[in-house]
Amino acid sequence: MPGFGLPRALAGLAGALAFLCASGGSAAQTARPATAVGVSLPLSGVSAEIGLSFLDGFKACLAADPVGKTLALRVTDETEAELAAEDLKGWEASGKDGVLMLTGFFSAPASSAAVKRANAAKIPLVAPMSGGAAVVGDAGGWVFPIRSPDKVIVSGLVAQGARLGIKRLAVLATRDAEGVELVPIVRSAAAANGVQLVAVAEAELGSVELDKQAAAILNARPEGVIALSGYQSTADLFLRLRKAGFAGQLLAFGDVGSRPLTRLMGATVRGVGIGLAVPSPANQSFPLARELDVLMRKAGKTTDEFTLEGCMAARVIADAMRKSTANPPTRESLRKALESSRTVDVGGVVVHLPREDRDKNAGELVVLGADGRILR
Repeated sequence: MPGFGLPRALAGLAGALAFLCASGGSAAQTARPATAVGVSLPLSGVSAEIGLSFLDGFKACLAADPVGKTLALRVTDETEAELAAEDLKGWEASGKDGVLMLTGFFSAPASSAAVKRANAAKIPLVAPMSGGAAVVGDAGGWVFPIRSPDKVIVSGLVAQGARLGIKRLAVLATRDAEGVELVPIVRSAAAANGVQLVAVAEAELGSVELDKQAAAILNARPEGVIALSGYQSTADLFLRLRKAGFAGQLLAFGDVGSRPLTRLMGATVRGVGIGLAVPSPANQSFPLARELDVLMRKAGKTTDEFTLEGCMAARVIADAMRKSTANPPTRESLRKALESSRTVDVGGVVVHLPREDRDKNAGELVVLGADGRILR
């Protein structure tokens, strides 16, 4: 963003001058940076609602934890690619800004790139916001996903469709690496559940005006449609299908976001099913959802699936801090704490950290009401 780097530089200079004045300029009095977590999220642009929701939950649950509230946060907007890359490079440098762990990184491309960086820099990456194979299956030892894997979520959507009596299924997929990964999962799950995959329409990520894709799907006469895309494309397709009189079941992949999807679809969102990568925030049967709801109400905000995911990430990170055997903690001691934990109870929800157990991490299929509220 033109002109943004100068205020950042001036702010950094002002901070440095203030520190020198306070310390008398003595290098011997330089304090060690506070232990910090580096958070990379989309905080502007089309995915800002999702990134801000995760950050709200993350901050609220860290602040409510005796150990978590001692952590400093270094936050970058991954939508601003050049500035985010600059921040990440700084965080990766050992001891720079006190960053000992990373989290966030929404979308498969962002999380996959973060996995490579975390392993190369030897810095723990907790709760990357993707359940893709490259993330969940990583064996480098520095990555700790908490989401239900994409293959579990997508297979679950197909299986749920079969339970609803759907025999003919159509899919909208993105024309990218994620689409290449997810469509075969749909095919396999459809075959396993006795469902015929009658159409696969493709679109560029974030594209709208999907009249051709809608026509192709309608011509195939499906009884249900699964959208494996972002909220813009999903909303555009679903609205076109409903306008054309399609009365079948509409199902969406979890990263669509219940709030942005509702904003675009309005009351038409009623009855849309979403396969969430984490448990439903509307499921008040476990303490995590109840406790988060209280925290967000105090802050004058509401809870969604990404707020819950952020809270889960915060609790896993705080748990690692408690279990670290080094004082002060190091990246290696935190990695060992995460590795040795194997499971973390974040409030009635058990997170499975080892690579071989990540399929056990729970997601949930939910249905949206006319006002966009998540219904169990």
